[in-house]
Amino acid sequence: MDPFSDEPHPDSVVHATFRDWIIDLKDDREFEELVRDIYDRLDWDTQLTQATRDGGYDIRLEKMGLSKLVEVKHSPNIGPSVVREISGTALAENVTGVSVVAISFTPGAKEAATKIGKNSHLNVELKDSNRLHRLFKRTQMWDLIDEYAVEREPIDDGVFGW
Repeated sequence: MDPFSDEPHPDSVVHATFRDWIIDLKDDREFEELVRDIYDRLDWDTQLTQATRDGGYDIRLEKMGLSKLVEVKHSPNIGPSVVREISGTALAENVTGVSVVAISFTPGAKEAATKIGKNSHLNVELKDSNRLHRLFKRTQMWDLIDEYAVEREPIDDGVFGW
């Protein structure tokens, strides 16, 4: 059962939406580890790069002769430069595809992914928080909610008298 509702509840100590939950992860590395764990559950062989000087990508995936690079960004509104950079790295690494995982993307990023996909052999995927949530549900990863849980303090906005 999916513990996340479709509507945010900012006054709750519970993570009301999946997007809230991933935004509240403590740092970029924890988000990278969560994405790696999702791909592990999807039966990809995963290799998480070191935290710094990672060679232009965060995770390398291998499965049945396919190889992909994944760039993980723990922020919203990722633009086209990230898509272009990981695509350039993918061409240098001779892989079949790339995924950029982030909270959300700008229209320019989506346009860049489409153009690169049409003009090269690369399969370029953008996975925002909604697509990541669908993968999370497909892999039934509810056990990871506790592993990656972040305790939140109630918001004192004066309405509830805290």
